[in-house]
Amino acid sequence: MTKCINTHTGQAEVQIGDTYWELYCLEHDIQPNGELSFAGSTGVTVSTSKFLLDLGTRKRIPRSILIYLGPTVINEVPVGKFYSNQTISGKMQQMTMPGVDIQYRKWFGM
Repeated sequence: MTKCINTHTGQAEVQIGDTYWELYCLEHDIQPNGELSFAGSTGVTVSTSKFLLDLGTRKRIPRSILIYLGPTVINEVPVGKFYSNQTISGKMQQMTMPGVDIQYRKWFGM
């Protein structure tokens, strides 16, 4: 089955990406912590399995990468509604573009 990773680059894309995942999870009855809303629901459908990783513990993790050069917008993502302690954020000094802020967001904790 095809798996998709959403990539959002730039200020507007990062803001849209954060809102996109919030709406996507609301439409599929997934709570901000990644758990399914309804006890009887399997939550695994064709649409969710393409965009979300099923951990097998009734939790889902969206596949998404958010990239922005400035800290203003990217710093708002982890403190939003879909907070995650699985966020990796920082400067990639070893690359040829020093000072580039990278935000890789696996929304829901494992």
